[in-house]
Amino acid sequence: MGLYLVLDPTTIRKGPLLEVLERALLGGVNIVQLREKSCSDEEFISLAQEVLKLTEIFQVPMLINDRVHIVPKVRAQGVHVGQGDMHWREARHTLGPDAIIGVSASTDEQIQRIEDGAVDYLGVGPVFSSTTKITQREPLGVEGFSRLRSITDHLLVAIGGIHLENAESLLQAGADGVAVVSAICGAVDPWETARLFSEKVRGSGDDGLMRLIKGERRDEELC
Repeated sequence: MGLYLVLDPTTIRKGPLLEVLERALLGGVNIVQLREKSCSDEEFISLAQEVLKLTEIFQVPMLINDRVHIVPKVRAQGVHVGQGDMHWREARHTLGPDAIIGVSASTDEQIQRIEDGAVDYLGVGPVFSSTTKITQREPLGVEGFSRLRSITDHLLVAIGGIHLENAESLLQAGADGVAVVSAICGAVDPWETARLFSEKVRGSGDDGLMRLIKGERRDEELC
């Protein structure tokens, strides 16, 4: 199972971003996606390089949100793309078979369009209402997430409005991991919050996402 941190500078409540990240990593975060939509590529690269120094110390993969062209420039481990970003096939062609590629999905059609083994995981949501990302989609809820879980064998990371009180319900509904944004980034103590999330996540479900994090994907999972 995975505790997936979406590191978004706009949600930081207390302390410098890198300090928040370090405490979150100490607390048990084991995959990080860097999301910063308002800065230039040059600024993003500078920030990503600093983030990567920390994630490498903790041997945690760092993924870039949206900006596929930046991944090789900073030697990140992969990318997460939304439905309106570069197509996942093009991202795979650009980054090669070893990159981790995740795709946002929220409907049956979006999930069924993605071929088995073509991407590494799907970020499914929003599961609950969230203030960190503007979207016109209605929250899926646990029942909606569970229904999407039933139609695919992809690794699914639940995202959107996830906090300590509702994370367990998603793990029980079949999530392979939970993606957390403001619940950790905006926490008074990111270490303690990440630790509590990690306790919930640890030992739940199978180890598919952990194999991905550790780079142990089976050959058939690669396109």
